[in-house]
Amino acid sequence: MTDLRPGMPAPEFTLPLASFGTISLSNMRGRPVVLYFYPKDDTPGCTTEACGFQRAIPDFGNLDTAVIGISKDSVESHAAFAKKYGLQFHLASDANSNTAETYGVWVHKNMHGHKYWGIERTTFLIDRQGIIRAIWPRVKVEGHVEEVLKYVEALQMGQYLPGEEPPPPPPPPAAKPVAKAVPVKSAPKPTATAAKKPAAKPAAKQSAKPTPKKPAPKAKPTPKKTVKKAAKPAIKKAAAKKVAKKKL
Repeated sequence: MTDLRPGMPAPEFTLPLASFGTISLSNMRGRPVVLYFYPKDDTPGCTTEACGFQRAIPDFGNLDTAVIGISKDSVESHAAFAKKYGLQFHLASDANSNTAETYGVWVHKNMHGHKYWGIERTTFLIDRQGIIRAIWPRVKVEGHVEEVLKYVEALQMGQYLPGEEPPPPPPPPAAKPVAKAVPVKSAPKPTATAAKKPAAKPAAKQSAKPTPKKPAPKAKPTPKKTVKKAAKPAIKKAAAKKVAKKKL
């Protein structure tokens, strides 16, 4: 199968037409193109496919989309095929199979033990800019045209086609480095347990206990002998005064 993938530019070609003249892919730029390769004119599968595209030509026309069929048949064979089935779209002759090889649809086939080279039924959807948007390899004819038409409608409406993924969002701008602030150490906050404990009493109150006063020393009693001795002279003086008064 072809190495072409959606998102790649469609290879350019210039081929002769059944209606005479030539057609180039570059001349189709500005409108979508449904380019389908088929094995041979007026065979059951190829006739069913061609008639399916013909029935949908009004729909493709409303979507401003061109339909081009390509096979190795001559322009004379194409003209007879188009006239027989009333085909009103382009049929191009790739007699030397160069375009089929470029698109990767010229393959080695095997039918009932008979090996030969031929075109593998394949359809390409090409957008206005000439970019391949979808590829249908080894086409099964039943329902194929309807599916291609849905893709064209989505393409013309600017929607993502089935199987396509939107491009990833652009990365955010790089943030400018911010100077690191020097952390300021703050006093540790009291924990709940510490807050519940009563504040410690001032050290002065705890240690300042009243010092017991020592009792004053008791005065020693004067010895009696001394008193007696001291008292005698006073008695003698008083007695002498009394005697003197008597004498007077």
